[in-house]
Parts: sequence; structure tokens; C-alpha cells
Amino acid sequence: MDFRQVACAWSLRNFGDLPSSALMAPALRKYWDILSQNAALSIAKPLAESGGLWYNALTKKTFREGFLMPIPTPHITAKAGDFAPTVLMPGDPLRSKLLADTFLTDAKLVNNVRGVQGYTGLYKGKRVSVMASGMGSPSIGIYSYELYNFYGVENIIRIGSAGALNQDLKLRDIVIGMSAYTNSTYGFHLGFRGQIAPCCSYRLLRAAMDKAEEMGMHAVPGALYSSDVFYDSSNTGEIMRKLGVLAIEMEASTLYLNAAQAGKNALCICTISDNPVTGEELDATERQQSFTHMMELALEIA
Repeated sequence: MDFRQVACAWSLRNFGDLPSSALMAPALRKYWDILSQNAALSIAKPLAESGGLWYNALTKKTFREGFLMPIPTPHITAKAGDFAPTVLMPGDPLRSKLLADTFLTDAKLVNNVRGVQGYTGLYKGKRVSVMASGMGSPSIGIYSYELYNFYGVENIIRIGSAGALNQDLKLRDIVIGMSAYTNSTYGFHLGFRGQIAPCCSYRLLRAAMDKAEEMGMHAVPGALYSSDVFYDSSNTGEIMRKLGVLAIEMEASTLYLNAAQAGKNALCICTISDNPVTGEELDATERQQSFTHMMELALEIA
């Protein structure tokens, strides 16, 4: 049922031809129940570049395919349409601000709930957003889910730090996650109790590899390991290294699962910030400010 059919059902109900939802067919009743909460439908309008979302300025609600979207959410106060189709997602809110200040023109702060800064601006004339995810699976799970499902975002590119498992990698090398092993049970809510190593979007992966070559960057594609444990006393890292996993981080697996569930696209681009084997590491300031090559690569494919 498209928007015109929904509007027709609304008109019929208002004119009394469908006197109560109890008399409607089940499919039509679902739409009536939604529309009865979304009065003044006549001012609803489609949102540009927002994946088929419609917005009602009076009720300040959005809806798509018959489901109201709770915008704003407890975690994101942006309005419908504030985010571009592609969102770059660092973990650190200060890195989000750094990217916006350094690379975007006309950048506008669209979210700052709990200090999780989100901006939308222009990169070489193209509208792009950047918003922090915080650390770990639960945090990126919330933000990526809401961006994909409530704000109509199509692509999320995580840009963050990772620890080298492959000992050929050096500090500041760029790795791109084709897939992501994990010790998280985040995927259990999908109803599958087996082991999942979700994959990235091939389209974004191909674009990133092609653009890295064009820009003269050495980017290494391969598997990542998304761990729920930062201070890990087990030897899981060594096991992952023997399986050919490139690096360890904490968010890619959950991002890829949310993208798969929503039918959207995701990619994780990481800069090597430390080596758990040798003990080499960048300090906090270097992690925040020295990852510009990774940021530029992500922006170029946004």
C-alpha cells in the first residue's frame, strides 16, 4: 500500500465511509491505527534523500511503510532530514568534531546528546554527516540502528582505531574490514544462536580499495576481530592472529549486523593505533588527531 492509498483510507475514515477500525480489513486497519496518531496528514511531505521517509511537521513524527519513527530518540535529537545518506562514524566525539572542523564546509551540529557530537556539512560539494558512536558493541548498536531505521541513513562508514594482530602491520597503517569475527552475543537478538562473522558492503569495500589506490594509500583489506573485552586476559588475540585476522577493535561486527538487518551498507576503516604483541602504541592525542588519511579516504567514498 503506497502513500496515496493510505491517504485515501484516511479520507474514507474522515467522511464516515469506514466508521471504525474494527470494520476494516487487517492490512487497512494497521494503517488507520497509525494515521489516527498522525493527524493532519495533509501536511505530511516526503523527505529528500531519506529512504522513503515522510514527515509531519505538526506532530513532528516521521513514518515509512506504515510505521511511525520515534524521532527524536532518547539518544539523537536531530530532526528528520538532518542526516545525509552517508554517515561517517568515529568512536570519539572529539574526532567527530575534528573531522567536521577540518574537512566539512557549512557544518551544522545536529546532535550533542550525552556529548555524542553529530554534524552535517559539505565535502567537495557533497552532503555528508559525521557522528560519534562511543565505544563498544552496545553503543554503536544503538546509534547505527537508529540512523538506519529511524533517520533513513543508507551508508555508515566506521572510522576508528584498531590494534594490530598481523605483525606485518605498522602503527598508522590503514586496514579495511571485509568481515568481523566477534565474541559478542549481539547477534542473538536476531534469533540465530550460531557463530556469526558478518561482512561489509562489497560496494563500499570496492570503492574504498579503488580510491585508496588512486590516492596512493596502502590500505589492507581483511578480517577484523570485534571484541567486547578491552582488558582481555585470554589468548583470543593470538588465536585470531593464527586465523589470519588483521586487527582487533570493538564495533565493526555490530555495525555490519545492523546494516544487514536493515538492508543498508556498512564499512569499517581503521588506523592501527597499537600493537598488543610489541606494546607499541599511539598516545590519546595522536589517536584523536593523526588519523587524517583514514578520514579523507572515507570522505572520498561517502
